Amino acid sequence: MDAGPGLSIVSKVLPATYGLDGIRRVLLEGRGFAEVTEPFVILLIMLGVLLPFSLWVFGRAVRRAKREGSLIQY
Repeated sequence: MDAGPGLSIVSKVLPATYGLDGIRRVLLEGRGFAEVTEPFVILLIMLGVLLPFSLWVFGRAVRRAKREGSLIQY
């Protein structure tokens, strides 16, 4: 069953796709680390881009919550 080109594009931007691909290659196909470098490198690139962005978003959210006093509710 074909998922279609739309889902294929979406799967290319999800880190889980590459993580699961690497795990599948190692555990099910018995490949070594040298054969899993492609998904590993892609995951490192995603980490380099997404980690600073997520820390920036988290910092903004904490500043806003402190300013509004909304953390006291929880």
